[in-house]
This record gives sequence, structure tokens and C-alpha cells, in this order.
Amino acid sequence: MDSELNFPVLVFFFLSLFPITFVILIGRDALTPARLFFYKFFLTSLGALLLDLTNPVFWVFLLILVLALVIIHVENTFCVKVINVRTRERPGEWNNIRILIWLHAGLCLATQQALIFSFGGLEAYFRLLELRVVEFAGMGPYLVFINSLGWINGIFLIIILARNVLPTRRFWLEYSLHTLLSLSVVSLSGSRGATLHILLNALIIFNVMARPVSRRLLYGFGVFGILAALTMGAIRSDLENIAVSPQALLAQANILGYSTRPLEVFFEADVEELEYGMTLLTSFTNLVPRAIWPDKPDIAGVIFTRDYAFDAWEGYSNLAPGIIVEMMMNFGFFCGLLMALVTISAFWFAASALLRRGLQCKALGKKALLLAAYLMTLNVFSGLTIIDLGYTISSLVPQFVFIFLLIFLAKIVGLFQRRVGSSSWKNVSL
Repeated sequence: MDSELNFPVLVFFFLSLFPITFVILIGRDALTPARLFFYKFFLTSLGALLLDLTNPVFWVFLLILVLALVIIHVENTFCVKVINVRTRERPGEWNNIRILIWLHAGLCLATQQALIFSFGGLEAYFRLLELRVVEFAGMGPYLVFINSLGWINGIFLIIILARNVLPTRRFWLEYSLHTLLSLSVVSLSGSRGATLHILLNALIIFNVMARPVSRRLLYGFGVFGILAALTMGAIRSDLENIAVSPQALLAQANILGYSTRPLEVFFEADVEELEYGMTLLTSFTNLVPRAIWPDKPDIAGVIFTRDYAFDAWEGYSNLAPGIIVEMMMNFGFFCGLLMALVTISAFWFAASALLRRGLQCKALGKKALLLAAYLMTLNVFSGLTIIDLGYTISSLVPQFVFIFLLIFLAKIVGLFQRRVGSSSWKNVSL
């Protein structure tokens, strides 16, 4: 690392990009898709500022940052804010969905308890979290089902805010209890992202469906989210001696390089063999259990860790390459970089379109599905530079199926009620 080259890099950044960033980010809405992508990318790429001008990682970082700023400018200039349209629900539809949401929560809680019991109790389960990549092998369907609790929590809030009835304190109390349950159960998976996204999704939903979130609350959540991620990482890495010290928190500061570290590994490894799109197919092949298809293609994270990082963790962990490196692994540096830029832009367009259609929809069930699809697309888009694309998409597909089944079952129950004139579910009240 050349300190003489670091200084002009920092000067260039602070004198040019910070003012531009400030002007663009000061727009009317702080939680648009492009801004969320910018926040996460910038936070996980701060390590690039310590690189010298001869390092290609810095220039890739700068290119993605400029693309994010351009998309934010497009949002500010051409995207008109859409107002949330309240829905017209059929009699009893809210109660049907609400009861199914709680039935789903009970099943998730029971599944998590069964998983803990299978490992010999809570203490033994906690000790295995650090090695969950190996220890949880073959348990993907159970983990996906448990994590669906967080997404259903988002649907709970969407339906509360979509109804043509002002939510009462009892509504908010019930939603708060479901949120606490979701945070408790999902956090047991050891995933910081899945846990914190429950709260982030709530902010996003409230921002687009009720009223804009204040910047003070947003900044507070940002600080809380960073500290919570560092704390959860410190605890997860040393569960036998749970003590969160400043040194343990600093050891988790590698999240500031989640977007740029894979690029450094990619350029250092200098692997010439390409994957030619095979890792992208895992978005579909990963849905097939390995017990049925033992030789199915490996996800990008497995290949990247094995071939580029020289199996640094011996199978106990994998390094997610992010969309930039994954496209370079498949199509080479220049074509891969171009494909990454196109993919980022495409996901932004898809997220924006789903949000617009979801807010304008008047049917309760369809509105919930469209906004659920928006949240999931936004989850992928905002984290494109740090995720394994195939693994993430294949894990979100079952989540959307769970949400679809919940809405579908609520519709079937409502149809049955109207056909036979049953009032048993209609009389369930808050």
C-alpha cells in the first residue's frame, strides 16, 4: 500500500464525491431503491479508500459508485412519487389472513424448537452456530421455512397499512408481538442480515405506505444497525465466552470490505478458467435438494472460495463473491463488468416497477403479493455487491411461495365462508 498514492485518492473522494453525494441524497425520499443500494454498497466498500490508484479494485469501486449516483439522479428527476391506494377488502378477509399468519408463526416456532432439540439442546445449538455452514448441511428447507417468519412479518404490516380502516392500538400491539417473535426466532439462525432486515423492511413499508420516515430516525437506525451487526458478529464468533469488547467489535469491521474484498481476491488469484454462466443457473438448480441431485452445480460462493480463495476455510465457510465478481468469474473482466452494470440497472428498474404497481393496486391480496415481490427484489438489489446471486434468489423463491400460499388459503377460506354462510371465522375479533 503506497501512502503517497492514498493521499490524492482521499482528497479526490472528499472534494468531489462527497458534495455530489450530499446534493443527490438530500432528495425528498431517503429510502428509495437506488439510495438503499448506495447506502449498503458505500458502507461495505469503505476499504477501497485505502487502496492506491494503481489498484483496479479502487476504479471498479468508483465506477459502481458513479452508477449508483446516476440512478439516484434518475429517481429524483423522472420518478414521480406514487401515493399508496387503500384497498377494498371482502368481509372477513383480514381475519382470515391474520389467523393464517399466526398459524404460520406457530409452525415456525415449533420447527425452530425441533431443530434445537435435534442438536441436543440450546447450549449445544449455540456452539454450532459458528460452524453452521457445515453443521446445517441438508437442513436448508427447515431454515428457509423458519426465516420465512421475517418475510411474513412484512406482509403483516403491509396488510395493516393497506386496509381501508385506520389501524387501532390493538392492531399495532399484535403486530409488535409478531415482530418480537420474528426477531427472536430468526436471530437463532445466526444470520445478521435476516434478523436486521425484519426491522429494515418495516421502515421501508411504513415509508412508502404511511408517511416518510424522518431522517433523524433513519440515521438512528443506521447507527443501531451497524452496532447490532458488529455485536451479533462478535457474539457469533465466540459463543463460549460471550463478552462484547471493543477489540471483538473491531474484529468485525471486515464488513466495511464485504463489497471490495472479493474483488481483491479475484485479481490476486488470476484464474483464467471461466464459468460461462453456470453459477447463474444455480438460481434454479439450487431449489432441487442435493439428496435428489447429488451432483448439481455448486453456487458461486463455493466455487469462488475453492478456486479463487484456495479453500481458505476448508469448507467451514464460504466467501460470497457479489454480482461484480460473479459476472467476472463467468464472462471475464470487461464483459463481466458490463454484465454487472446491466444487472444492477435491471434490478433497480424491476424494484421500482413493482413498487409502483403495488402501491396503486386496490385488491388486498394482490397488493400484498406485489409489495412482497418488491421487498424481495429490493433485498437482492440493495445487496447485489455482497451476495451470492444464485443462492439468494433460490432462497427467496420459497419465501414468496409461502406468502402466495398464505394469501391463496385466505381467499379459499373466504370463498368457502361465502358459499356455506359460515360465520365462525368472521366472528374472530381483535
